[in-house]
Amino acid sequence: MQFLLTPSDIGTINLDQPVVILRPVDSIESNVEDDGSAKKKTIYPSFRAVVRDAAVELRTAENSEPVITIDAISFVGRTEVSNKTSMLIVEPVKLFDRRDLTPELCDQGLQLIAPFLSEAAMVTGQLTVEMDQFQIPIGTVTHDERVQLTKIDGRMMLHRVETGLKNPMLAEIASVLTTMSGGRFGMVRAAEESEVRFRVADGRVHHDGLTLLIPELAHDLTIRTSGWVDLNENIDIQILVNVSGLASSRIELLSSLMQAPLEVRMTGTLRHPRISLPGGQNMLDQLKGRFSGLAGGGNSARGNGQTNLTGAINDLVGGLVGDSEKKPDVPRTARGIFDLIEVFRDKSDADRSSVPGRD
Repeated sequence: MQFLLTPSDIGTINLDQPVVILRPVDSIESNVEDDGSAKKKTIYPSFRAVVRDAAVELRTAENSEPVITIDAISFVGRTEVSNKTSMLIVEPVKLFDRRDLTPELCDQGLQLIAPFLSEAAMVTGQLTVEMDQFQIPIGTVTHDERVQLTKIDGRMMLHRVETGLKNPMLAEIASVLTTMSGGRFGMVRAAEESEVRFRVADGRVHHDGLTLLIPELAHDLTIRTSGWVDLNENIDIQILVNVSGLASSRIELLSSLMQAPLEVRMTGTLRHPRISLPGGQNMLDQLKGRFSGLAGGGNSARGNGQTNLTGAINDLVGGLVGDSEKKPDVPRTARGIFDLIEVFRDKSDADRSSVPGRD
């Protein structure tokens, strides 16, 4: 708008039902005039905006469709000058207040904060999102300036949220857990009234504190995630799984060996995640060593140098079911878990070797 370029204090602007489009722009112009002198940055005048019932869209240069869409929100914003750059600052605001979740809403930006909501075909519950800090540079700035000056953080509260397993990340986790437990589940539930902190840094949305429950498998089984998702939906997520509830209570020794949480890593994209072990993680090696003693010298499920997944599952489930008297077969169960760890290890190594430069 032309009046924003006038070098005067505009005062307060009232906007009803506007559409606000945010698009990061990096400067491609030289910072030097033809005569060798430094160019002056455009400094916008100070103003305060009271916005009611707005629709806000975040777009990127690579994507014609909005990455984030938020509608029916009201907020107060203002401009300030910091480090010779005009800044847009939005006062703390509640974006959603116990809003009903829908599959469409989950893919309009929420997936950047709670990745397990991506591509949710079925989801129930409500969420509250509060923005504690929002500051972005306006006008044309360099990439480094935009990264340095952007400050966005807040929290998301999930209320009685449940979702199915269509999400590719949840499907990957489910394949591991159902194999380890011999059981099946079709729903994942967010921990009641859980609070997820999020912040934007280096063009990525970082989150921490997201806790999921799978009561169909075990009442004390929890999955805690932290990590980041960028605007192109690339991911690097750390996942801690409390696997103690997966061990059959009928085999006390196995249960005691699975008290430490299982730590895995998700990389790739939201739609095509890859599961692997985090750098320096040796938890599976420790479990492997423990179970190898229990497994004894029985036949392994390996064939031609590779662990056979079907054989590992058969040993695991068969051991838990037990003999005709329903007495658990501890060595067979341990051998199944031992070989399952090898399957998981092989898959992890293959994924890492297929991605150049991935640590």
